[in-house]
Amino acid sequence: MRTRIVALAFVASLFTVPSFAADFIRPAPAPIITASPLSGFYIGGNVGYGNANRHGCFAILEFPAPSSCSNKRVEYVWEEEAYPFNYDQKGWLVGGQVGINHILGPQGLFIGAEANAALTGITGVLKLGPFSGTGDWHWLASADAKLGWTSGNWALYIKGGVSVADFNFSGGACTFNSNHQGLNWGVGGEMAVSANNSLFVDWTHHDFEGKDMACSFVYSGYTIPEAVHTKSKLDVIRVGFNHYFH
Repeated sequence: MRTRIVALAFVASLFTVPSFAADFIRPAPAPIITASPLSGFYIGGNVGYGNANRHGCFAILEFPAPSSCSNKRVEYVWEEEAYPFNYDQKGWLVGGQVGINHILGPQGLFIGAEANAALTGITGVLKLGPFSGTGDWHWLASADAKLGWTSGNWALYIKGGVSVADFNFSGGACTFNSNHQGLNWGVGGEMAVSANNSLFVDWTHHDFEGKDMACSFVYSGYTIPEAVHTKSKLDVIRVGFNHYFH
């Protein structure tokens, strides 16, 4: 009888030991990687401050205006002359942005893209005798690629792309409106404040191409043809928020 009990115990062990061994050597589960709160598609808003500069020249009886002007200025002109100018414009911006970030690992490098547009109150006054007037930037838009580094809730990045803007000059001797195109580059930083929301601050330099515009003014019943050559640049500091859709 005792021999039978021992035999049955041995047979049972043949079935239980492999199961116990399988449990013992089962591989550990893979670690769960938490997604960065600064990854994915986002949309948001911003406010900012812009400081712009425009330089160039007005030309009488000449088109296009020369890219560089003489320093000669007179009050009334009846022959071909050029008048240099250089003045600043400053003011606020308010706008919105959409973009996407792709993290290249749980933390480290990331790439992204962003498009934004803003209405502006950037304005300045040119004081140049009869050619005095007011210059206003109406809106600014850009599309940028981003490259950065992220760790935890923080991200730092550089960016660059293309810009377009609308500008209007209104003066006694000349009034014109022009769209400007150019390149931009800048740097920024972003901090996640929750799983889906973040705050950011960035600086962008916009460098616009030179433009030639025609205008004219009337003096003593005569229409005097005039031309303007102008080049502009604009620096913008923005603060804003993003909402991420993970």
